[in-house]
Amino acid sequence: MGARPNMVSTRVVILCIFVLICSSISVHSESNTSESYTVSGYVLLPDGSPADATSVKLVPMDSVWTDQTGFYSISGVSTGEHIIRAYFMNNGHTVAYRSVVVDGDVELNWTVGKNWVIPRLSENPTVDDYNITSVSINENGDITDLGEDVAYLGPYSIGDYYTLIGTFDDPEETTQQFHFQVSEGSTTYPRPNEFIFQYGMNNLYGFLTDSTGTPMNGVLVSIENQTVSTNTDGFYLLRNLVIGDTYNVSFKQGNVEVFQTVSQQIYSGPGWFNVSSMVDVELPEPPYFHLSLDTSSNQSYEISWDGGNFTEYFSVYEGEISDDNTPIYTGTQRSIDWVPSESGTFVFNIIAVNSNGSTESTQSFVLIVLPDSQSDDLWSEGMSWDYALTHTPLSPDGVHNRTITAISTETIEDAFGSMRESYLVRVTDGVDEEGVQRYRWVDKSNLLMIKTYWADAPSSSSYYQEGTLGWEFTDSEGDEASLLSGQPIQLHFNRTNVIGVPGHPNGYDDTINNVSISYDVEVSTPAGSFMTTYISITDASDGIKSWELWYNHTVRNWVKIIDRLPGSHSDSVEYVLTDFEVPLTPQFLVEDSSIDTKNFTIHWSDFQGTESYELSHNGVVIYAGSSNNYEVTNLEDGEHHFEIVAIMNSDYSVIGNGLNLSVLFVQKSPILEIENQNLTIGSSKLVTWNEIDGAQGYVLGVILPDGSYYEAYNGSANSFELEIDSIGQHRIRVMVLMDDGPNSDWSESVFFLADEGTNDASLGTVVFGFVLLLILLVSISQPRKV
Repeated sequence: MGARPNMVSTRVVILCIFVLICSSISVHSESNTSESYTVSGYVLLPDGSPADATSVKLVPMDSVWTDQTGFYSISGVSTGEHIIRAYFMNNGHTVAYRSVVVDGDVELNWTVGKNWVIPRLSENPTVDDYNITSVSINENGDITDLGEDVAYLGPYSIGDYYTLIGTFDDPEETTQQFHFQVSEGSTTYPRPNEFIFQYGMNNLYGFLTDSTGTPMNGVLVSIENQTVSTNTDGFYLLRNLVIGDTYNVSFKQGNVEVFQTVSQQIYSGPGWFNVSSMVDVELPEPPYFHLSLDTSSNQSYEISWDGGNFTEYFSVYEGEISDDNTPIYTGTQRSIDWVPSESGTFVFNIIAVNSNGSTESTQSFVLIVLPDSQSDDLWSEGMSWDYALTHTPLSPDGVHNRTITAISTETIEDAFGSMRESYLVRVTDGVDEEGVQRYRWVDKSNLLMIKTYWADAPSSSSYYQEGTLGWEFTDSEGDEASLLSGQPIQLHFNRTNVIGVPGHPNGYDDTINNVSISYDVEVSTPAGSFMTTYISITDASDGIKSWELWYNHTVRNWVKIIDRLPGSHSDSVEYVLTDFEVPLTPQFLVEDSSIDTKNFTIHWSDFQGTESYELSHNGVVIYAGSSNNYEVTNLEDGEHHFEIVAIMNSDYSVIGNGLNLSVLFVQKSPILEIENQNLTIGSSKLVTWNEIDGAQGYVLGVILPDGSYYEAYNGSANSFELEIDSIGQHRIRVMVLMDDGPNSDWSESVFFLADEGTNDASLGTVVFGFVLLLILLVSISQPRKV
């Protein structure tokens, strides 16, 4: 019993240790839980009104878009300092970069064409413990302190010059002054307009001009450990030089010294040092790329440029121009073929060189190499092929120019009852009237049609034709085989054409065919010469080649087809490729058209590498987001132009094709929700019809048996109890009256046939009397028994 207290004590100690460990873990866990905050604000024009849709990005988070009021909000931002930028997509395609410290929710408003100035205290300690008392902008008197070691002044107009003055509390009231041009910043220079203040330091700045007073751009201004280049105004700024020290300042343009090296002592106060050169240097004129931005698939791309006078050769760089970056080309050519190693955004720069030095292009070239499709599909939305069609006998319209555009994918049933994955394509023919509809469903496995649909223009007829086809390819073992990747030797083909033309019989084909495939067959077309896979399909019963097809991998389709079983009035149809397009820009999936509705849904193709899309209507952005469709509403009568822009992950934008819609609104009539029926005079019938959005009211019209018309109802309800007062046929119709547009036509008619009817009670009495009379007659006619 004497050992028991020790056991209890041991357990208590262990329990206490366990609690302490758990508490420690809990405290450690809480200390590692980081809070997140929100950065939000408005993007405004200089007059204070909301800017157009703007992309705001806090690196490395995804971009967000402003709404119609200019407001944006980025949530889930961690504590610390971040880079943030605004991309004014629709206000000059300009940007503004800056840093922001987040230790709580931050309100940050932007103004198009302006940026902030951010003074900071140096993190390096000084020998003398003097503090900075104020920081001010000389030109407008804005003033702040650096109590938090950083301040934000502005925003100020990008491109304007200002002087930033920091004053210290030493007896001499030493100042450090920066003269500078407000910059917008860039991805490679994301901290523009930031200036470090440190006691005992100052700066040297000024403008450099030639003998005529013209600014000298691109002159290298150097001291022992710092080199800067003059901008287009000839301005330079050497930063953070020790007050009291003397520096040797040199000025070189290329290999030529445009001004003698100068010994310059640094003082407190203004740091101006302007220079006028008497040396004229014949440097190469600036080279320039033919394009500033383009997109390409992952294949060879030709980069081209031009240069000016005094150029001996060019050097092209992928990325920044620096001694550490080897040019991808040096020579006298003005174009090169460049092959990307991966998808992504690539920036190219170029310099022109002669014996005096070099001159950089003022504009980089940006190439966006699109990633391969994320699916295994051979075709993607927006791809299109143009063909010249020649019929035998020749069509009355001559050669047809036909375009096939991929718009979607769909699983459908073929002529054999098998479910097939297919590409849905829209077909347009140069001879079609407006309103003609042509669609094809193309089997993904063999790029042959498994369904066709054609409908004539409503203005011409109600004719249509619909076909269902089946292609069963088999190999030597009798197993299913792919036409494009397998070794088929036989084809079972079946087709049924339903022809919606009065008096025209439907069509039917069912054949067994032999298949032969040859490789590396060259074919010349108006679209170019191609090495192809040649496929011939021969009818086993008569030996006639029903189809000849030439396939090319680059085109991703047939470059030539001869169809001797076209299922039409022609003996054969020949398709020859004239052009093709694998989209390198976002594409609308609807065509230019005339519509009679105020609301219309616009679809566009998915574009690889896109962060978001921007849809504009007559130059005004109406949608920004990641969806690839948008419903436009309340379109007024007239012409409407739409453009789609893809905003890439690299912050560059790719402008797609345009779409034109011609709107002539026709209000559809209401639909009566009753049927033809017989009624009697004096009765009534509840007449109802469907509701129409935006309706001001409805008119119910009745044409009486004598041909006269009267308005039975005019009001906002979609029903009315109609009294029947006349014998004969009543024609009932309804129309809608609209608030903001034309009224509808009359609806389809419903007919009521009214007669006098009979009195049920009187009829019953007559029948009862007749029955009694009949019984009486029968009883009288019975012979009496004696």
